[in-house]
Amino acid sequence: MSTAIEHPPPSDVVAGQGTWTWRGPSLRDPRLHVAAVLLSLQVLGQTVIDFDLSIAQILLAIGTCAVLEVTIGAVRHRTIAWPASAMLTGNGVALLLRVPGTEHGDWWSTRGGWIFVGTAAASLLSKHVIRWRGHHLFNPSNLGLAACFLVLGSSRVDPQDLWWGPLSPGIVAVLVLITVGGLTVPRRLGLLPLAMAFWVPFTVLVGVLAASGHAMTARWHYGPVTGWTYWSVLSFSPEILVFLFFMITDPKTVPASGRARLAFGAFVGVAAALIVAAQTTEYATKVAILVALVLACGVRAAVRVRPTVSLPLQTARPPAAVLASVGALLVAAVAVVVLSPGRTTAPTAAAGFEGDLPRIEIDAQVRREVSGLDGAAAEAMVGDLLAGLANEAEAVRTGKAALLERSTTGDRLDDLQRRAEATRAGDPVTVPVHDPDRATVVVVAPRTSPQSLPVLGVHLEGTVVGVTWIGDHETGRGEPSVLDATFVLQQVGGRYLIAGDRSQSEDPTEVPTVATAEVTEGVSFGTVIDEGSQPGQIDLFDDVTDEAGVRIDTTPLQVDRLAEPVPGFWDQVSVFDLINSTQRYYSAGQAWGDVDGDGVLDLYLTDQGGPNHLFLGRGDGTFQPAPGPLADPVTMAGSASGAATFVDYDNSGWPSLLVLTEHGPRLFRNEGGRSFADVTEAAGLVDDGKGETASWADFDGDGDLDLF
Repeated sequence: MSTAIEHPPPSDVVAGQGTWTWRGPSLRDPRLHVAAVLLSLQVLGQTVIDFDLSIAQILLAIGTCAVLEVTIGAVRHRTIAWPASAMLTGNGVALLLRVPGTEHGDWWSTRGGWIFVGTAAASLLSKHVIRWRGHHLFNPSNLGLAACFLVLGSSRVDPQDLWWGPLSPGIVAVLVLITVGGLTVPRRLGLLPLAMAFWVPFTVLVGVLAASGHAMTARWHYGPVTGWTYWSVLSFSPEILVFLFFMITDPKTVPASGRARLAFGAFVGVAAALIVAAQTTEYATKVAILVALVLACGVRAAVRVRPTVSLPLQTARPPAAVLASVGALLVAAVAVVVLSPGRTTAPTAAAGFEGDLPRIEIDAQVRREVSGLDGAAAEAMVGDLLAGLANEAEAVRTGKAALLERSTTGDRLDDLQRRAEATRAGDPVTVPVHDPDRATVVVVAPRTSPQSLPVLGVHLEGTVVGVTWIGDHETGRGEPSVLDATFVLQQVGGRYLIAGDRSQSEDPTEVPTVATAEVTEGVSFGTVIDEGSQPGQIDLFDDVTDEAGVRIDTTPLQVDRLAEPVPGFWDQVSVFDLINSTQRYYSAGQAWGDVDGDGVLDLYLTDQGGPNHLFLGRGDGTFQPAPGPLADPVTMAGSASGAATFVDYDNSGWPSLLVLTEHGPRLFRNEGGRSFADVTEAAGLVDDGKGETASWADFDGDGDLDLF
């Protein structure tokens, strides 16, 4: 990224009365050719590569540098010049700088705007402040970006990914654009040998690193980036090619002679490989390459190699000590890289989980969409998940919220930390113990851009049991329940953290067999829990009563106040209230069944004093009141109804209805889905006692249902 190619425009135009000068752009200026390449990259990034970068952020960086350069030129030299170099500096900053949280398509987002402005300003000002013998010492955008990444860190900023996406027409266009532009402009300036002097030793040493087992983690790759992938990404990444052709080839910050330039390029390549050898994350690897150029510019000044003053380039020979030093550095670099032990940054399953792993499978969709996710990476994901679930349970049980940062992230982390902080010594705490016998790596959400990966998770099948603790003592275990859940994982620093689960339950550590819901202004007897959207999982609920159409309108409480005492009744009370409404009573029970035979479940609700209600399901999650012939026989106003159940007691193929009341059971036979008939006495259900619940079973094995 040539952010400081100095090539004087061919002519000056005097503006004003002889003191202010305007220097406009020239089509022969190499800076415009570089600008055309970089702007074309930005266009491709916004249209086909899906950069996580907004147009506003690009304009902030370019505009900051342009305004500063024009202002400095006006103040110092009374000249208004087209800020070609400054705009290249700003464009270089925008091309490589990212602020986490910026999404592609949010064109005018100014997220992290101060970072773009600050980095661009620091880059441009370094050109005017850090100078040696009348020339700037460092490549402006390179110095500004390196300082930004080192100071702010990965939580605030991120360099552009080394991997720009799978091979596609867009990627081919990017590579062709960079290569053609890179071979054209540096060749015109005589700087192509310098670029190759960097690339050859760098790629050779990176190849040695890859062969030795070195690896790095990256957000675009599940598992460690190793071997051929590691070498090819660091050798042919568009970001590396931009660095190769347009950043290290800044004429103002490289030596004047051909040999010295070769030594300079080799120094940058070797230094970059040496620093990269100590890094295990993509963030650190990218910063290491930028830092290598900063070091080279500093060494160049220290050994007093004159920079280019004008074009054509000078041909002075570099000091012999410089060439000897670079040669020794090359030999030492090869030795360091060869002797350094290979590193694999992703943890093994055994590192986080103690015990036998379940049977592990990789879903076919994952194999299609995620290259490089092999059996070892799947084992690491499952191992980290199981270790994380155990760590979550331990943190909640002991009240040690800090433990959760080892295993959990996102909203799930916040929820569990609140629960752990609420744990009090001596209180019983129930946590889940998972025992999966099968684990499958699956796609939870599709990729959002060519540079991103699908969101992956692990689907666990097996059993889960709730274990109750008081302090360090286990006090009880529940019955095993079906485990059938998918957990979302996020790769952070070579480990997989639990980011959530598809059931989105409010309490992620609760055993998924019991669900409770707060009901206001009523008491409910009898509850039905349905598996909902995920088989084997119990969903906690949103109130959709109104949307479903089962809201029962009741008359508001009517209060009459008597001002005078009632003779013979609480004579000491002079004022008391009488409630004259009989409409608001306890919701007492419910039953689900396909009353009309349309294949959709219908709902029957009982009331402890008011009328009961029958709703017919529409098949879309909503209900409508049943028509009179069906609803009227089972309304039973004033019967003080309780539990209810649908059952095909007569083997007719139609669900009949049993309702328990304060005065005994009532049985209604389903007349072919058209109406109900009261057959209580005919069925022999002579019992005037209050019933709470009923159970049906073939007790005597005769093929008919019996009633308890």
